[in-house]
Amino acid sequence: MRLVNFSIYKNYLLKIEQIEIDMHNDFDFKGHQFHEQKKVLKLKFSKSTGKWVHKIEVNNFALLFEGVDFWKEKAGKKDSSRQDQETVEFIGYLHPDEIDVMDGFLDSYVKNYHMIIGFSNNGAIKVSAKSVRFVRCKGTLSGRQK
Repeated sequence: MRLVNFSIYKNYLLKIEQIEIDMHNDFDFKGHQFHEQKKVLKLKFSKSTGKWVHKIEVNNFALLFEGVDFWKEKAGKKDSSRQDQETVEFIGYLHPDEIDVMDGFLDSYVKNYHMIIGFSNNGAIKVSAKSVRFVRCKGTLSGRQK
């Protein structure tokens, strides 16, 4: 999978041009949309409201996966808080042969590996696609949409 316009480091930071996005502390996962015919998956994020949130120009964004040939979601703990459901714990990679592995990751980018995003409630989303791009969004992003 090609990272089109951003890079990932320390397993929770995105770098877009000169902007660093702290996925763990500064943004909440707000849901996903999958368009099966177009093979496009959009993961939506909004800036958290806590006092600890870094001041940056981005309020809402999406990771747009294009050419999706595989994606899967692992539900997190049922009794977890909304905050734990929305908090990204890590972003990493897994070998394509490890389809059923949803709770581990490699921290080094490898072009043809699946990307996995884990959440504080032990939920996860794993994606295999041709590319993924960072897209700024306007307005408020809310609710989980499938």
